Amino acid sequence: MVWIIISAALIATLVLFLRPKSSQSSSATLHQTTRAAQTRAIDLPPEERGRLASEIRASALDEYDRIGEAARRAGKDESFAHQAGVLQALSAITAPGRQLTPHDQRELQMETVPFNKAPPAEGRIAIAEYAVWKFFAAEADVNLFAPALRRFRDEIYNDENVSSDVTYGLLYSMKYDWQRWLSDHRTASDPA
Repeated sequence: MVWIIISAALIATLVLFLRPKSSQSSSATLHQTTRAAQTRAIDLPPEERGRLASEIRASALDEYDRIGEAARRAGKDESFAHQAGVLQALSAITAPGRQLTPHDQRELQMETVPFNKAPPAEGRIAIAEYAVWKFFAAEADVNLFAPALRRFRDEIYNDENVSSDVTYGLLYSMKYDWQRWLSDHRTASDPA
């Protein structure tokens, strides 16, 4: 019973933080509301950022576990359970309580692709830490999601069936935050 109350308080806090400001249209896209929340996060005091980062991490992990378990109980395989968990983990953070449009659903699905490709145990942790990084980069441990992003990048670069234009679009179009992270963290040893 106590965990239900704590979860409800956590979700209420996240909804208040992530909801659009009243000056923003109620028809704002998921991308627009996420950017607005990221902008508001910058101005928070450090202790508040740390608290919210911990809540985001815990909520994402809880949502992943809840949906993954429900999928397994429904007879779905581990791959499906993992992908459903990854999608719900990010959705719960970036769109809490929001009715997603088909466009928003596709946007979330594309944003979770690198984490879906990771093994379930790694992908679970990676998506939770990525959700923290989206809003509170300084409070995130990038070493928990960077390997999944780099592996996905390398897989795309090494796929002979993907043209260089498609590779660039998939990895560096800057539509998703993970693309920005990959671009900002290129090293000399990265594929060309």
